Amino acid sequence: MASGFGIKGGPSRCFAFWQDFRKCYLTADEPSECSLQKEDYLECLHHTKELERAHMIQRRMIEVQHEESKRARETVRQDQSQGLRLGLIDPNAESPAEPEAPKA
Repeated sequence: MASGFGIKGGPSRCFAFWQDFRKCYLTADEPSECSLQKEDYLECLHHTKELERAHMIQRRMIEVQHEESKRARETVRQDQSQGLRLGLIDPNAESPAEPEAPKA
């Protein structure tokens, strides 16, 4: 889209950023004064920061899933070492007293 025209004939998605950068560059005494406008324009073209952030989020999600699966495996190992339990009876609870036989 170097021509400045978008795919449907209108201005390209980054044309406004290009105009801002160009205007700054033409009026600035030093080209370094327009570094923010240049950065915005290049980000619009290439999406480098957006992609970097998406990859960072994806890596973090994978780390969290790995930690959760590791905790789940440890829980299963502990349960297997104590024997198979269905969770219907609390092993730490005291056994209830047996009901007394009715007196005749």
